[in-house]
Amino acid sequence: MTDWNLDPYKFPDSKPSPQAPAAPTREPEPEEHFRADLPKPKKAKLKKVKPVKTGGGGSGGGGFTPGGGGPRKARKLGWLWTTLAVVAAVVALLGLGGAVYVQQVYLKDIPALPEREALYAINRAPAIKFFDKTGVLIASRGPKYGDRVTLGQLPDYVPRAFLAAEDRRFYQHGAVDPWAIIRAARANYAAGRVVEGGSTLSQQLAKGLFLTPDQTMTRKIQEAVMAQRLEKMLTKDEVLELYLNRIYFGANTFGIDGASRTYFGKPASQLSLSEAALLASLPKAPSRMALNRNMSGALERQRLVLERMQGEGWITADDAAAAAARPPLISPSALANDGDMGYALDYATNEVLKLVGPNSPDLMVRLTIDPKLQATGAGILRQVIAAEGKAAGASQASMVALSAEGAIRTMVGGLDYNASVFNRAVQARRQPGSSFKPFVYAAALEKGVMP
Repeated sequence: MTDWNLDPYKFPDSKPSPQAPAAPTREPEPEEHFRADLPKPKKAKLKKVKPVKTGGGGSGGGGFTPGGGGPRKARKLGWLWTTLAVVAAVVALLGLGGAVYVQQVYLKDIPALPEREALYAINRAPAIKFFDKTGVLIASRGPKYGDRVTLGQLPDYVPRAFLAAEDRRFYQHGAVDPWAIIRAARANYAAGRVVEGGSTLSQQLAKGLFLTPDQTMTRKIQEAVMAQRLEKMLTKDEVLELYLNRIYFGANTFGIDGASRTYFGKPASQLSLSEAALLASLPKAPSRMALNRNMSGALERQRLVLERMQGEGWITADDAAAAAARPPLISPSALANDGDMGYALDYATNEVLKLVGPNSPDLMVRLTIDPKLQATGAGILRQVIAAEGKAAGASQASMVALSAEGAIRTMVGGLDYNASVFNRAVQARRQPGSSFKPFVYAAALEKGVMP
């Protein structure tokens, strides 16, 4: 093995060149005699320079001092850095104070995120099956969810239809999209009313899962915070998948599979492009766009969704035109309603939820309602109003019939449940008049009071 010499000027086995003899070595001289053999430099003659004014002014002169200003400049820089440090400290304190204020005022009641799998069941109201007094199924109430689906089980155009409708930049921004907020503010200002929202898909999901629909600053801040927490826990694909399984589609229907089965009688995996675009038009305003009341409005929104999908390059112009030309056929069961039983079922649903709470499992409930008496009572009210309503100045009527034991046999809250779901039998505020006298007399007679 070669023994390398680490001297940078020599290599192994090298010999001094005869043309370049090695310089003789000598002892280092003291520092004061170093390079004493060189001639001493002559002193340079300095010209006197007159001070030049720089326009600083003021009582302190403010002029230029040869040599760079010395201590005065150092003092100025010191004051500058001190000022910047103070400003930075104040900003930090204000930021900390603002964070504490937001935490105490806006976030004190914000819910904690559950485990990942619990997100699919959190705040899920129970489905209720109602039976009459003889045990015959009357109707079902509560949410219709269908099956849980993954993105891989859906055609590509299904999730893309919802992105086109609600959040085209979903994969490019965070939980909150500042550009969407600015765009919505400009559009709303130009229109003089709210025509566009700035909430991201994640914010909509957070609102639907955890928060109330109140349009307040507190709720908007909580919505943004919960959306950020969701995106910290889940990937973008997982957020989109959860959204599709929990979003509300109207008609008490939740989730893409529940909506597909309710409106089209098929699983979500079999949705066509036209059907997917129509369903994507519903979450923005599920009540206003309800397919059993405003099909024309939903179809107009569907065309907008198709145009956006084409603009994003997700479908071709031919695809969009073909989907718009073939409106989906709505399942007859989706257009069905509870008819004269609607008022009684609404009342029973509210009473049941008071007893079991919002996170109860699905329920089966037997009512004291007699469907035949219910239909008879509703028919009598319509006949009376048609014959005597105009003369009496009445356009609506309601009734409740009880058994001798106090069980409700009939509850009719109006002439047409489809036209108005307001239950005048239990929600209206009316003076009882003389109709209350029998209750007073009965109570008096029970206590032995005589006239």
